Amino acid sequence: MNQADLLPAVLDRLAAATGEVALFSECELAEWPAAALARLKAEGLLVKGPPADTLTCPGCEEDCTMPVEIVTTTSGALRAFVVCDKRDDVARVAIARDLLEQWTCSPERVADVLARLLGTRRSSGDSTALRWDVGVLKGTQNSAHVVLGIERTLQLNIAGHCLLVADVLELGEKGLILERRALLRCVDAPVAAAGDALTRLSAACARHIAGQYPAPFAMRVMFNNAQRGANMTHTILRLPAVLRERARSRSAHYLDIQQGLFTHPVQIGLRAVGWPATEVATLNAARIAGKTEAEIRELVAKLEVARKEAA
Repeated sequence: MNQADLLPAVLDRLAAATGEVALFSECELAEWPAAALARLKAEGLLVKGPPADTLTCPGCEEDCTMPVEIVTTTSGALRAFVVCDKRDDVARVAIARDLLEQWTCSPERVADVLARLLGTRRSSGDSTALRWDVGVLKGTQNSAHVVLGIERTLQLNIAGHCLLVADVLELGEKGLILERRALLRCVDAPVAAAGDALTRLSAACARHIAGQYPAPFAMRVMFNNAQRGANMTHTILRLPAVLRERARSRSAHYLDIQQGLFTHPVQIGLRAVGWPATEVATLNAARIAGKTEAEIRELVAKLEVARKEAA
């Protein structure tokens, strides 16, 4: 694992825990780049957790997950072991204490880190199920609440916009870097209610798609976009997420853009770009429907025009 993979790995593990604490064993972290790992710990994103109460038993090749027993010897020392029922020679398999060490990350901790980087003050008691208050961010013209949420991924909801945490937070050589300007642009450019925006975007896409494709196909695109939730309307995906959605390599993705087979990116920061999630879903649907490259090129052009109509 390289440095660029560390923060996404932590965020993905946390999203998969759906609001619970994500756990990382000391053995797992030993394979991570030491300097980058130290920065994550120094930033407070990873903190030392309680000893593991279960682990994979090293006593045989069965790889059983067993509860850990800890006893105090007559000399006062602590001994950890698991009871193995797969061996005839020994019942107790000794466990080294360092194998029980683990580190944790929680949504509360991520919200604390984000609030510190933004300079906001979190409101006590404002966190609800799968949503954690980060505080009020003041822009040039407006102010807006920043809320951390989980919907398959960690997201920041702000002024009607939805940004992936992995797209605005990165681990640099000196610590965590937050794309603050991207959030401030969201604050100063609030969007209408998600349902209204979804209706406008779906209508714009439907008008263009229906000009080339049969009505059932346009209706399917509208229905699928609505089913994936109003948040998707304003979700911007960074390149790694787009490549996963498309199952394409980086070089193939940019070749598609050059050939007019995929939309151009939108600027979300000084050095950051992304693609609207709705466009990714719509173009994937066209591929699945077996549309020709000529048809997809026309769809790409119409989707880029639809961006302006949906504004």
